[in-house]
Amino acid sequence: MIAKHRHIILKVLVILFWTGMGTGFIVLFSSAMGKQKNIRVSSVHIDIDESKGIYFIGKDDVLGMIAQAHDGGIVGKPLAKVNLHQVETALKANPYIESVEVFATLKGAVNISISQREPIIRVINNNRVSYYIDKKGFKIPVSTKFTARVPIVYGDIPADQAKVYKETDSTVAAGIYRLALFIDTSEFWKAQVAQVNVDELGDFEIVPVFGDQSILIGQPYQLAEKFSRGLIFYKEVLKNVDASQYRAVNVRYKDQIICIKKDSTYGTP
Repeated sequence: MIAKHRHIILKVLVILFWTGMGTGFIVLFSSAMGKQKNIRVSSVHIDIDESKGIYFIGKDDVLGMIAQAHDGGIVGKPLAKVNLHQVETALKANPYIESVEVFATLKGAVNISISQREPIIRVINNNRVSYYIDKKGFKIPVSTKFTARVPIVYGDIPADQAKVYKETDSTVAAGIYRLALFIDTSEFWKAQVAQVNVDELGDFEIVPVFGDQSILIGQPYQLAEKFSRGLIFYKEVLKNVDASQYRAVNVRYKDQIICIKKDSTYGTP
């Protein structure tokens, strides 16, 4: 009988304990929520990834975008009334920003982490329309603040309204993107390709940083094979001939390396 009473008493005590804990938690939670409503944004900390040498935007630019989207900025405003998702969305709309993470601390500090888009080639067509293409195929406008050190493509390139390109697209701009991706994967060609010319037929000519011989690759397909033949030209052919006699090498045809002398009319209009 005594054991039974002890069991009942213990059970009652356990219920009272957890009831008290629950009530205490609710009180503390309500108190914290009440205090949070009074917390104001104390500061904005901005971290922009510049590890790859890209400087399209700075901290002042980010603060300006926030001020434009939130009526003069968010510092001093109640944290509970600041829509952090809206801040993130406003920043993501910037063409130079690839990703954004925004979060706030319990003390009112808003932290913003930004990754910039990484251009791999610049396009300038015959009408002087110019833009970059990044690693993911997005078109990036040129900037007055920063010029990326990437190969430049000139020539007969239609101005289109596309915002992003795919490797499988058949447009000239998509071909430029394919070429840029290939160059970006090779340390040798990244260092060697200075310029690319595109003619009215959509054929591509590579202008190197070193040497006077351009590389004619034709349409931007089978790039690995074509550049492999171009590498053979540099490493094997040029060391066995008088390089000053040649103005170009044609690698567009399978299993062929055609060296073009300076006095030849091959490949000229």
